[in-house]
Amino acid sequence: PTNHLDIRAQLDLLDLVRDLRVTTIAALHDLNLAAAYCDRICVIDDGAVVVLNDQHHFYAQPRLSPDGARVAYVAWDHPHMPWDSTVLALASLDDGSRTERVLVGGVDESVLQPEWADDGHLYCLSDRSGWWNLFRVDVDGDEVTALCSRDEEFGQPLWVLGETTYALLGDGRL
Repeated sequence: PTNHLDIRAQLDLLDLVRDLRVTTIAALHDLNLAAAYCDRICVIDDGAVVVLNDQHHFYAQPRLSPDGARVAYVAWDHPHMPWDSTVLALASLDDGSRTERVLVGGVDESVLQPEWADDGHLYCLSDRSGWWNLFRVDVDGDEVTALCSRDEEFGQPLWVLGETTYALLGDGRL
């Protein structure tokens, strides 16, 4: 963390780490610093760090599929904020391509909290209706199914990483 440092010290430290050209895991709370210094989502594959994606400025909520073959994650780009414009993307881990496929979301949609069910279905929250409602996403096709369409929020802005607003239960209920 760098939040205890003044801004000049934060920039100096981040410049130093970038110039060392080593893989670094950093927790940055300032979106401007994160946009300038954090630009990849990586996985460890047989002991090697492999860039999974570097097409976006920010990444959050990565979720590994039950079979371990794919990872779903939320991504967005500066100057957008995650409560305004995100995508839910999917990357394959087992074919070596590491190609991103956007499942849902875009400039006028915020998608949050992807969660895999044991049967391979992917769930998420989307504000495509103007309210964060729950959806099931077909990861092998293009179908996005609203599960509970209401003029109510089932999600909240992505201000704090790690928070959840719904859960998958062992018996398949949400």
